[in-house]
Amino acid sequence: MNFHRLLVQSVLWRGIYFFTILVLNVVLSRYLKASGAGWVYYLTNWFSLILLVASFSMESAVTYYASNKKINDNKLVWMSMTWTIVVCVLVFGLVNIYFGEIRNEDAITKNQYLFFALTYIAGILLLNFFASMFYAQRNFFLPNIIMIILNVLLIIFLVFCKQWGFDLYGSMNVYFTFFLIVGVSLFFAYAIKHNSWSNFSFPSITEHKLLFRYAFLALAANIVFFLVYRADYWFVRHSPVSSKDGYDLGNYIQVSKHGQMLLILPQIIASAVFPQTASEIDRQNVRDTLALLSRGFAVLYIIIIAVVAAIGNWLFPFVYGETFDRMYWPTLLILPGIWALSVMVLLAAYFSGKGNVKINIYGGILSVIIVLVGNYFLTFRYGMIAAAFISSIAYCSYMFFLMNRFLKEYNVSLADFFIPRRSDFHFLKLQLKKITG
Repeated sequence: MNFHRLLVQSVLWRGIYFFTILVLNVVLSRYLKASGAGWVYYLTNWFSLILLVASFSMESAVTYYASNKKINDNKLVWMSMTWTIVVCVLVFGLVNIYFGEIRNEDAITKNQYLFFALTYIAGILLLNFFASMFYAQRNFFLPNIIMIILNVLLIIFLVFCKQWGFDLYGSMNVYFTFFLIVGVSLFFAYAIKHNSWSNFSFPSITEHKLLFRYAFLALAANIVFFLVYRADYWFVRHSPVSSKDGYDLGNYIQVSKHGQMLLILPQIIASAVFPQTASEIDRQNVRDTLALLSRGFAVLYIIIIAVVAAIGNWLFPFVYGETFDRMYWPTLLILPGIWALSVMVLLAAYFSGKGNVKINIYGGILSVIIVLVGNYFLTFRYGMIAAAFISSIAYCSYMFFLMNRFLKEYNVSLADFFIPRRSDFHFLKLQLKKITG
């Protein structure tokens, strides 16, 4: 499958999956209101940080070596399952440390916190492992159709959970259990399709060294990106000017969720870019396509910013409910940064696929410094408006750092990435005809 056909398959099936994520986010937000949704997303933010550290970013290493075929797939399957169990044991042992942060602020018991943490972390880790291994096999249909079906079932549950007699914590038990169901389903689907049961083996010592070496660099990059993208949650949460009931936090995290939704398309494309560059196939075509896509994003975000400026003040409360009435200005301020992240995600996937993770780390460190210093001096004084502005500056800095390296390495100009060409539309139309025809 050539790169353009691979790209369309990725966009199609992952696009449908992420649409169900969008609907799920709307349904959950309307069900929990701003304060409740802010609590759940703040909780999962803690779990994501625990997962990031405890997993050692081994899923990134597994994805890399599944893509370039340097380690047998069956070895990676059983390595992934074993690693998930190890991480869950670590989380269980460390839960008391992390529980203290939540216990002092929320009406949640230790057992509930432990259940939420284990189901979420195990599910997301399995999802990351096996969705990525499917993508490394150029299979975008099967993993996404499984996740689409399960998301639809969860949406139906959240719509009718009150009528079915579930209280808040009962519905949240089901919500977090779904993450584990998704992860386990992907594991069985991959193992059955690729007959992994026939060869129960693990990577050799040498292969383990390769995995850990790559995972260490990926961990550094992921921690940096996590801080770049989510550290502002804590500043908004503890800002003296933010509402104490989580109202501002719920609105701000929903703004951040919008950013994540807008990153869906770049991430879908990146999932095709990574294995393509890691396998050394058609790399020149990938580079040209990145420039084309970057120009397209520039046009797309001009349109998005104009639409939000015109109707955003009415649209957000209409979609999510009346408690989400403080999203307008933070959204406008963060959108230029989300555009920058869209381009940065593609560049980062390209460098990661080449094994050059360090460049992503260096760019991320620059952004982390901007996020931490800017939020410390401004967000505590001005709240979520300042947080959105600082984030936008940090994201743009990250993008320009990676782009500067890309431009020097491949001798292309900045105009190739930002100034649209008349031929772009005709090129995309022609490629679509070739793929679908």
